[in-house]
This record gives sequence, structure tokens and C-alpha cells, in this order.
Amino acid sequence: MNIKIIILVIFLSGCLINLSQSQTNNTLNWKEGYMDIHFIHSGRGNVSFMVFPDGTSLLFDVGDAKQRDKHPYYPPFMDEEKSAPERVIKYIKFFNPKDSIDYAVVSHFHNDHYGEVLDDTPYSKKGDYQLTGITAVGDSIPYKNLIDRAFPRYDYPYDLRTPNGKEDMTLINYLKFIIHHQKNSRLNVEQLKPGSNKQIVLGYNADDYPTFSIRNVKSNGVIWIGENDDVGNFPFNPPLVNDKGYYNENPLSIALNISYGKFNYYVGGDLPGIDDYPDYDVETPVGNILGQVDAMTLNHHGSKDATNPYFISQLKPQVIAHQSLHNPHFAENVQYTLKKSGADVFSPYVGDDMKDWYSKWMKHTYKSTKGHFFIRVYDQGETFDIFVLNETEIGYELKERFGHYTSN
Repeated sequence: MNIKIIILVIFLSGCLINLSQSQTNNTLNWKEGYMDIHFIHSGRGNVSFMVFPDGTSLLFDVGDAKQRDKHPYYPPFMDEEKSAPERVIKYIKFFNPKDSIDYAVVSHFHNDHYGEVLDDTPYSKKGDYQLTGITAVGDSIPYKNLIDRAFPRYDYPYDLRTPNGKEDMTLINYLKFIIHHQKNSRLNVEQLKPGSNKQIVLGYNADDYPTFSIRNVKSNGVIWIGENDDVGNFPFNPPLVNDKGYYNENPLSIALNISYGKFNYYVGGDLPGIDDYPDYDVETPVGNILGQVDAMTLNHHGSKDATNPYFISQLKPQVIAHQSLHNPHFAENVQYTLKKSGADVFSPYVGDDMKDWYSKWMKHTYKSTKGHFFIRVYDQGETFDIFVLNETEIGYELKERFGHYTSN
């Protein structure tokens, strides 16, 4: 073959590859009018990142728990040399249309949702705090607003700084991060206000999207009752704190309902759905209030103490995000409920032994078991798709696409 022809073929092949990658990236890019809800596999905890129709962004949790010997967390499938927050930072910078995050929400104070300080946790170069989970991401990508369940006192159900007289170094580190950024970067910090739909709002072109809203459904023991901004109290019986001074953080989780036109999405941290102290059935009253949604995240990662059948029967989701971290997050009772629901389930990672164990159920229920994925809701919330991304981090290329789903 003539050498000029060979060079031309190689050149054109390169152009075709670049064009293909460009087309894929254009498909993944957010644009005005879309709402994207990303589920990121970091290898150390829950993290979801959302971009709303006008470009307002929300980060819901950044887990960064220490690896465990028994039932180890699923390994990362991208750049194992990076820490979990570094993987999250890289992902967000790829998909975020802006250089900051408008809202960061900590659902509750467990390590797999907001971080864990260890002896070797690195310190920030910006202030006297260490980089783990929510503090590590906020150190790299500025937050405008930070919302949790306990600001400013952090004393419910007792002093969270010193539970049972022992310092909680992760919580204290989180407070150091807050103090530094309140002073130096004008970070606004608030406690979630249950019942409100005016605390988390569109910050750029809200008038163009009047059907978008975020309802604060629950925090601590306070639950929206479904009318106006009115709330009621959850009756912790037996008492939340027992006679040994122990309590379970999970029932105090923040829950949100995000609406865009007909589309509704529910997320609720680690809310339990059974009455068996230290768990309480918080799912049932929440389900009664919310009714049908189009998509949801499983409470408590799919563990056996959550996702009760009644809750799922009330929400009737078409799509379920299962943010599983390790094998115990595949409980038989939950898997049976998912199978009966008829919903399409997506998980960033499912261990091979869990696939084998639940093979007949998962075959029909789970549409993806490896790869970051995101829900894209189209203009005015009429329809939505699911995008599953290649598990390598080179370009976050599109692997599969599911839809269109029609919002209820």
C-alpha cells in the first residue's frame, strides 16, 4: 500500500476515534433543562451528586469509611491509588457545569456517609482540619451551603462531640472544617428544616422552572405531614437513647423528595423500616406521606432493617438506586421485595458471590451491577433515562442507556 494512503488511513482512524469519544461526551453532558442524579462508586461509602435544571448542584453525602476485614467494602474499579474523596472529586469536576457546589447535605453522622478521621488522615493545606469524606471534597470544590441534621448545637440526642464521654474525632474535625470555611469562604451552614420547600432552591434561573422543588421530608424525629410546611414528631418508643447511653443514628437521617414536573425522586440516608430497637419503622409514615415516586435510593444500602414491603408499595418506584458497599447490603427480605416491586434496579457494584446467590432474582431485577450511573430527567420532568458509565475513569464513557421512562 502506498505510504501516503497508510498515513491517511491512520489519520482518519484517529479522527473517527476522537469523533466517537466527542459524541459520547456530548451525550453525557448536562445542559439547561436537564436534571441529573449521579450515583458514584467510590469504594468507601454513599455519594450522590445532582445537577438541577438551571445548573444548581447538590451533593448528598460523601462516605469515606475505613476498610474492614470482615465483609470488606467492594473495591474501587478506577484508579486504586486515589482515595475515595479523590475519586469523587474527579468525577464531580468532570460532570459539574460550575466550579463550586451549591448545596452539600450530610444525611447523618456515620462514617460511610460523611467520612472517618484516622491517624494517617491527611491535613488540609488551607486550615486546621483533616481531609475525609465531606471535608475532603469541600476542600477541593467549594460549598456555598452545607446542611446537616444538628447545626449549630450538635447536641441531639446528646453532645455529639463526646458521645459517652469519648471524643468523636470525625465529628470534631467536621466542625473545624465548618468554622474555617464560615470565616474564610463565607460558607453558609444550616440545620435542615423539615417540611420546608424553600431551604434548598434553584439559585440561577428559578423562574424558568416553576415545577421544580425540593421538599424536606424528615430530619431527626420531625416529619413533614404532607400539607403546607406542617410537621409532626416521630414517637421513639422505646426511647431513642437506652439506659446504657446508646442510640442508633440511622433513624435520625435526613430525607428529601425532589420534584421536577411529574417526576419525583426520594432519598433518605439510612432510615430503617422495622420496629426492633435500636431500629424504628420510620419508612411507613414517610411512605404514607410521599406516595408514588418515579425513582428512589434504597434506605440503608439495602440492608435487612430497611425497605419494608409496605414502603415500596406506597412509593411504587420505576427505578431504584441500590448504593451497595459490601455483601451484607444484599438481604434476602429486601431482594424479595425488589423482585416483587417490578422496578428496574441499578447498583454501582454487586459482588460476584451475591450475583450467584440471587441469580434468578437479579436476572430480572438488576439492570446494571457495575459502573457509575445517573438518572437524567428531561425538560419539565416528563421523561427520564438511566445512563450507565464504563467502570474505568477514562472519560467516563457511556456503557448502556435505559429508557425512556415516562414520569407518573
